[in-house]
Amino acid sequence: MNRRRFAAVLTAATMTLALAACGDDDKAGGSEQPYIAIVSKGFQHQFWQAVKKGAEQEAAKEGARITFEGPATEQDIEAQVTMLTNAIAKNPKAIGFAALDSKAAAPEAAKHLSELLGGKGKVAMVVHDQTSKTGQDRRDGFIDWMKANAPGITLLPVQYGGGDQAKSADITKSILAANPDVAGIYGSNEGSAIGVVKGVEEANKKGVKIVGFDSGKAQIDAIKSGLMAGAITQNPIGIGEQTVIAAMKAIKAESQPKIIDTGFYWYDKTNIDEAKIQAVLYQ
Repeated sequence: MNRRRFAAVLTAATMTLALAACGDDDKAGGSEQPYIAIVSKGFQHQFWQAVKKGAEQEAAKEGARITFEGPATEQDIEAQVTMLTNAIAKNPKAIGFAALDSKAAAPEAAKHLSELLGGKGKVAMVVHDQTSKTGQDRRDGFIDWMKANAPGITLLPVQYGGGDQAKSADITKSILAANPDVAGIYGSNEGSAIGVVKGVEEANKKGVKIVGFDSGKAQIDAIKSGLMAGAITQNPIGIGEQTVIAAMKAIKAESQPKIIDTGFYWYDKTNIDEAKIQAVLYQ
């Protein structure tokens, strides 16, 4: 493989996709269509399915052929590396690879939770992991904002649930049992947030404010029912679309911006039906 250049980084505040143009000048795989391989961080959440949908839609418009795959869970690093290696071996014209960055959106979640609690109270955090860029950024961004802007908020030690709903629910119940005065809980991704909601439900705990990330059906339902206060939604379909657009530009050696911001939004019961929010929900 002749890797010619890095083309772009697509930023949804909570996610970046590092994109590299590669392959030679011949038609990859004997196809008249340029072949783009995309390897995501996981495949079990609705988020990644929406990214895949956006990539497929744009590939059809661009006349490109794509493959989109990811490991069963976001913790399976070895499987992801194997998928990346196999993708490179197929000699694609470009590769999109998920490398995550959440520095901009995590403080937004902290700000809204602080406002919901009136700037005081005990807050717990259920984070999907402490090794990935997303886990680190969503944890640190949340903590840093609270420390700088909400002195009345007491943060409990971070708990890690691997993004697994059942494990995150069990962690949440343990937190509530040990700290019955918890006022708010933050779930750092789709699996974590849904697990927190389930844990609070199963513990029959009332009045706990829950905020999280992403916008799968279970979270949307929880927000509409009042179980969850709100969440940060990304634009996964837009991420998939922009990945393919940037890949095609890289293949053609066209100039493009280093950062492509696909945006993020806070949503709750007050704005969930607005057109700009509905456009980025992926239930």
